[in-house]
Amino acid sequence: YDQGAMRRTLKAFAKRFGLPVPDETNGADIQAMVNAGDWDGIATHCRADVELTVGLAKKLGHLREAA
Repeated sequence: YDQGAMRRTLKAFAKRFGLPVPDETNGADIQAMVNAGDWDGIATHCRADVELTVGLAKKLGHLREAA
């Protein structure tokens, strides 16, 4: 596999494949959010990452809608 490609972020891949990326939080922000007790913000970010992952899987043909 291309190790150079793996240095990209999930958001970068999503944008490259034309998926919207509404969450402005980055993984690097999580520690500060933990320190601040922003559990809702962390949950929102995690949900957004899962949605992006699912969107990419669908876009790449690895996941299809259930019939």
